[in-house]
Amino acid sequence: MLSVPVSASVIDGMRHVWYDVPAGREDVQIEVRPARAEDKAAVLAFTTHTWEDEEGDYIHLVWNRWLRNRHGQMFVATADGQPVSVARVALQSRTEAWFEGMRVDPHFRRQGIAVQVQQACLAYARQQGCRVARLATGAENYTSQHLTEQGGFRRVAAFQHHLAPASAETVAGVRPATAADLPAILNLWRASAARPAAANLVPHGWSWQEMKEARLRRIVARPPKAHRAPSALVAASAAGEVSGFALYRTRYGQLLEINWLEGAEEAMRQLAQATRALAQERRLNDVACFAADHPPVRQALLAAGFQPEFEMWLYACEL
Repeated sequence: MLSVPVSASVIDGMRHVWYDVPAGREDVQIEVRPARAEDKAAVLAFTTHTWEDEEGDYIHLVWNRWLRNRHGQMFVATADGQPVSVARVALQSRTEAWFEGMRVDPHFRRQGIAVQVQQACLAYARQQGCRVARLATGAENYTSQHLTEQGGFRRVAAFQHHLAPASAETVAGVRPATAADLPAILNLWRASAARPAAANLVPHGWSWQEMKEARLRRIVARPPKAHRAPSALVAASAAGEVSGFALYRTRYGQLLEINWLEGAEEAMRQLAQATRALAQERRLNDVACFAADHPPVRQALLAAGFQPEFEMWLYACEL
């Protein structure tokens, strides 16, 4: 179990955390504190070109929302008062914290600042009563993986991102789930071979959270809607026997997102194909799916016309 370093002092309930700086930079004072509105310009300046092979970053799109959101805390690290790092802790539930948006100014990398910010995030999550903190990083982001493991996290799952365009091809035998399907869906969920590979985590956009049966029940009972709330589809025979189900939702108003595929491989293929038709019906461009490292799921997606793009590794730290 980690805590804020001994050299740090926590003042007024995590409002400020001061750190000793690495050797060679003793003239710079590093402070980790909650983000403020006036930090925006400096943070967006050093996150403009986070990835060399891509344009920009998403921090400018979420800054205002993250700053206002009361279910978590955004932190910055400053060097002599200038923001040089940012990260956010989202409180997903009373016991789960999700870490995201970790960035460090390129001019201040390899100085241990990211470790300090991560320590502050862990301290905050513990203070809020969380029992586990999780995050995701790219399978090829070796620097982030090293930092994450150095902070006490362990890898628990891998998810591969798949994408397919919307399609007019409909699928017989797939329909919206109803409350009457719940016993069959719960049986499939409890017997799932994919759940261990996913560490019982289900993706929602770019974050993952443990799926509990109570939440699954609520999703199945909810009428299908076009907005962001998750809904369910089932693959069923003419006799009504359910052989698979899919959880999905609309994301960004532009694509449909499959949050989970479960069941026999052919049923999962049909469900994946059906989401492409649903996207077409809703005038959405694409269907995306983060698939756990379970071959039948990934094979079903390929058979339904999805293409793999990249892989994300999930890490967890028990608090």
